[in-house]
Amino acid sequence: MAISWPDGWGFHSWRGVRVPDWVITEPTVDRAVKEPNSEIRRAALEHIGWPKVIEQLGTKPIATCADPANEPHKLALYELPAEFYDERVNLLTMVNGSPDRSGDLRIYGETVPANITDPLEAAAWQYQVSPDVYSRLERRT
Repeated sequence: MAISWPDGWGFHSWRGVRVPDWVITEPTVDRAVKEPNSEIRRAALEHIGWPKVIEQLGTKPIATCADPANEPHKLALYELPAEFYDERVNLLTMVNGSPDRSGDLRIYGETVPANITDPLEAAAWQYQVSPDVYSRLERRT
């Protein structure tokens, strides 16, 4: 629990988001995909870890490319199952540009519109710049 009191009452939290206990104690990809609340779904999937989520979904990348602002890491774009959201989306995975406090480089996943099929275009879309501008970035943090 993130917070608990002597009488047993408390709650769980994942990176500032209040979540049901299963997100922390027994997260599964199947349960996360079926979660109607998108913030709880995202927290559960992050807790599981994007590499494990992708492996369990059995999805293969639509495309990959070098992350120009984050060498030697890559951007990868995946098609997500229809049940993730009310509309089709793709998932862009990327490696954080700087290590977290533990020294680990975290892998992040963010959704992009399904009509984006190029990972460089997906990364540029997130920053609201053209792929040409994103490809010239010197460092992403």
